[in-house]
Parts: sequence; structure tokens; C-alpha cells
Amino acid sequence: MSGQLAASWGYFDLAGQRWDADSLAAAGLPPRPRLPDIAPVGHVVGCLSPTLLTSLASGHAWAGRLPSSCRVRVPLGDLQCVVYSVYAPLQPSTLSSTSTGPADFDGRAFLNFGTSAQLGFLTSEPPQQPSVRDHAGIDCFPFFSPDRYVLLAASLNGGNVLAEFRPNSGRLARAANRTAVSVRDCLAAVATKPASASDPDPLISPTLLDERCGGGTQGGSVLGLRMSSCRSLGRLYRSVCLGLINNLLSLCPPAALRQAGIDRIILAGSALRRNAVLRRAAALRFDECQFQSIVLEDGGARQQPAVADGAAGLAAQFLDWVAAGRGES
Repeated sequence: MSGQLAASWGYFDLAGQRWDADSLAAAGLPPRPRLPDIAPVGHVVGCLSPTLLTSLASGHAWAGRLPSSCRVRVPLGDLQCVVYSVYAPLQPSTLSSTSTGPADFDGRAFLNFGTSAQLGFLTSEPPQQPSVRDHAGIDCFPFFSPDRYVLLAASLNGGNVLAEFRPNSGRLARAANRTAVSVRDCLAAVATKPASASDPDPLISPTLLDERCGGGTQGGSVLGLRMSSCRSLGRLYRSVCLGLINNLLSLCPPAALRQAGIDRIILAGSALRRNAVLRRAAALRFDECQFQSIVLEDGGARQQPAVADGAAGLAAQFLDWVAAGRGES
């Protein structure tokens, strides 16, 4: 197992890149020999056996194209692949077989919206030093190069919340004899209309899922609901989008970002790319916090894997680097 994946399990010493025996013992968990060995990302651990290859090929057409000598390597972490995919289009030439981290990431954080949502940034700060990690919602993970780390606030509430809201909006509209197309048009039109100061939108906290660091089960909430806002599905939807951004900023406060020298936020991920209302809500909220927003379009080239491709896109590129640097395949 790589340190990238082990760190997501907990009880992992980031600085030493090994399991934390003291933390395991304090938690009453099994001793170290029962845990996987830690190895570098891409390290060869063996080859596919003919028996396993035959078994895979019987159920998956793609497995029939694998050679019998196919090497098996220590896997990459999906989080790290997503983070790399965010920064790579801005610094496409910084990765090689020996150095796998963007050279110029200072001042840039990223907001990634998929099923869930993440707000974070790369840092070279040693993980044992006091820093913005003092905030309960921020965790630290290893990146590809040994002197880089990902500081991240990860929310369970992201595109999944919007996916829950939109079908319900459609059902309400159909009950009122409005077509599904008009619902989509209504929600999209909201993106271009600013909220009125005299008739503000309600404040919605759409935390349908309890956050990992919250420790509570209070669910979501609505404040400031008025007759006028009840009549507008678009305004309610805009408030849900803004609430998701505010929830992330409660996990990773603007002050923590400024402390790390952040002044720009890269907007990435499938939900932000497809949803103009969410994208505008993010841009407006970060503008209020005096951050510049940068919209990142997913790349389709293998050299710049799309954020949505995650580990798949970067794994293919990683193998190219290994082959070029070590003469392997």
C-alpha cells in the first residue's frame, strides 16, 4: 500500500511515512504486522498470475488484452490524482519520473465539486509544524514528491445534495403543471440575476449528511424564509448552492486560507463545470472573501488528465513516466 492510501486510513505517521504504532496501541487496534507494508507509489509488487488473469478475462473483456507478464504496482491515491489534475493544466511541464509535484502552486487553492466536495491546497510545510491544520475540518495528506502535502477540507455534502434537490424541484413543478424543461430553464436563469438587498434569499445550510469532523446529527437548516422566496424554485436552488460553499468555508475558513498565502481559488470538478448556478455562487462567495476565482475546464488530453478521470487518467500518465525513466513497461 502507498502512503497516499495509508494516510486516508488514519494512524499514519506522515513525516516518517509509516504506521503510527503509538496511535494504534492507544486505540486498542491490532499490532503493526496485520497492516499492509508501505511502499512508494508505482513500486512493482509482482505480476499477474496466469490463474488470476484467466479469471479476470472470463468476466471482463479488457482483461483479455493484458499480457501474462503484466506488472502490478502500488496504486496511486484518488485524492492525489484529483489534486494533480487540478494543478497540471496550469503547470503541465513540472512532472517527471523523479519530481511529481507542481513547481508553482503558491497562492492557489482549489475547490473541487463532484459527488462530494473538497477545498484545499498544496504546501511544502512539514506536517508536524503548527499551521492551518489546527482547524478541525482540515486534514493533511502526502502528495507525490516527499516535500509536498495536500491540506484539505473534505465535505460529504456536494453534488449529491444538488442531485437530491433537483428531482424534487421537478416533481414540485410537475404538480404545478410546469414542464421539466421550464424547471431547468428556471434554475439556469437564476445564475444571471443577483439577489435583491430588499428581499434577500433565505440562508440554507444543506448539510443533509453529517460531516466527519462535526460530531453532531443536526442536519440542515433554513433561516429567513419569506413568502417571496417560497414562490421561486430558482432562488431556493441558488441558496442551496451558496449554502454548500459556505459549509466548505466553515471547514476551511477564509482566515486559514489567507494564513497559508492563498489569494486565488481554482474552480474544478464536474458539478461546477456543468452547473452555472453553483459556479456563480462559488465565484461570488470567494469574491466577498477577497479571493480571485479561476474556472478550470477539464482537459481531454492524456498529458492533462481531466479532474473527472481521477486516478485513471493520471495512472496512465504515471506509467509513461516510469517507462521513460526506467525502461520498463
